[in-house]
Amino acid sequence: MNKQNRLRLFLLMPIKIVSISLFAFLISVTDADAFVLILTVSFFAVLHLRAQIASLIVVVTVLQTCIMLPFLVTLPLYNLLMWTWALVVGVFIFYLKSPLFISKDQLPKILQNVFGRYWRYFFGLGFCFILLTVLFRNFNLYQMFFYALFLFYVAEIMRQYGEILPHTFSLGNTLLTTLLLLASSLLALLLCEIASRYLFEKTPSKGVYLPHKEYIYITKKNTVAQNCVKIDGGKTKTVVFETSEQGLRNPKLGKKAPNEYRIAIIGDSFTMGWAVEDANTFSVLLEKKLNKNSPKKKLTVINGGMNGAGPLQEIGILQEYLLPLEPDLVIWQIYPENDVGNAYESATGKPLASYNEDWYVNFRTLKEQGRWRYRMALWLSQHSALYRVFAKISSGIKSPFVALIENLRFVRRDGPSRMPLNADRFFFLETDLQEYYPELLQGIAAMDNYIAEMKKLCNKHGIGFFSFTLPHHQVLWNWEKSISNSPHGFYKRAHGIRTVEALLAKHKIENISLYDVWLGRNDIPELYYINDGHLTAKGNAEVVDELYNYLVEVYFPAQQPTLWTQEK
Repeated sequence: MNKQNRLRLFLLMPIKIVSISLFAFLISVTDADAFVLILTVSFFAVLHLRAQIASLIVVVTVLQTCIMLPFLVTLPLYNLLMWTWALVVGVFIFYLKSPLFISKDQLPKILQNVFGRYWRYFFGLGFCFILLTVLFRNFNLYQMFFYALFLFYVAEIMRQYGEILPHTFSLGNTLLTTLLLLASSLLALLLCEIASRYLFEKTPSKGVYLPHKEYIYITKKNTVAQNCVKIDGGKTKTVVFETSEQGLRNPKLGKKAPNEYRIAIIGDSFTMGWAVEDANTFSVLLEKKLNKNSPKKKLTVINGGMNGAGPLQEIGILQEYLLPLEPDLVIWQIYPENDVGNAYESATGKPLASYNEDWYVNFRTLKEQGRWRYRMALWLSQHSALYRVFAKISSGIKSPFVALIENLRFVRRDGPSRMPLNADRFFFLETDLQEYYPELLQGIAAMDNYIAEMKKLCNKHGIGFFSFTLPHHQVLWNWEKSISNSPHGFYKRAHGIRTVEALLAKHKIENISLYDVWLGRNDIPELYYINDGHLTAKGNAEVVDELYNYLVEVYFPAQQPTLWTQEK
């Protein structure tokens, strides 16, 4: 094998894999339906292979339909028959010294006349397809065309590799070809990873979640994460943030000074600052405002928020990260529309009848962290931008890696690889239903328990404690339009907020209701990014104004009268 052929072999795989990755990128950035997907597959087949290969899409689809017929799958000997057929075909290919590699002249004339030069593609693809059908339990439409496109590339690559292989067996050449194939495949994956980070993640994200046995997950220390925020006019902005070695989106704090008073704000993505830069988070704005107005002590405000946190995880953040920093006061930000659902998921591992599918995929992977395939999926999601791109394409499954492994017939499933049935209604209004169903009531009960646990933890350590509740923007603005397609009386405005606030009152926890403060305002689109659901910089500033007023007018005079002397 000369140097020119070696170079050709080495570059062949990267070109093919990069091409199929471009196809994946195209799907990830567009809301492509099945028809667009088929056209895209056909386009790449024609562009990189031959026009005749595109027609194999139809053949493969027909094979899929026939092989997976229900009456065949239910036969007791179905798996045995399929394995036997795959073995027979495999032995036949080996006996003929791989028909994919031999020329047409070496075949019986009947095969030459009937199939012509393309019979090898049909035979090879048919074998690969049957093998995949034997190995995997099922395919969905999107998976089917991904596999079809992948098989086209495999067939073409094998043909091109085979054209320069000698007909006489040579161990040296075989090993060299194998090493070149592996090396070029690794190079292709590396190029795709670099392209993914450059095109989709300007700052490589290391992931924000750290699996935890007791709390399911908490924030990861010394990490970088980024959020793509949907703003007005169809535009987006990227917010990048880092966590310190203390696990918080906060500068590292040293030992508490004698004249220092520390306030910790715990909560979810609103507190962590999903849609704003560091300077516009609750903690930074509140600390700046408090210290500007002459306290007797230095006031430090700590950001204890985490994207996707529910009450159990917020208890974990307090226990693991905040208590060692010796806070004097904890302010708990509650988002009832999410927290009740998260409480139910944390307690049962299941979602409510209507839920956020994208988030539940992450939650289930984190919850199943003890199993090797879930640990691998979590590692890939935290370290590979290419994997995260494919994760966006694959909706309604645990993760691309976990779904692939669990779909193997010889691997025991830990549970359904498909997502639970999702009710056709707004998941963010689930707690605003007029009538609560049993699972939702169970979520309310779980929320009640977590509230009690949070208060008990603060009391145990002598820490002051109060809360504030944030509403979803649809509850404040455009409510009638939001529920216009629902039956009359199906939803009750702010039902979830009032239910959670009643729980807080039951446990004698002082609470600031932002729903009451903002209801009736006409500038809600200035406080929230309507397409994203999170607060703008202005919204954060107004939340901080309410916290500041409550602290200096109510909390400090009643609880810390020696702390605060405000200049007149």
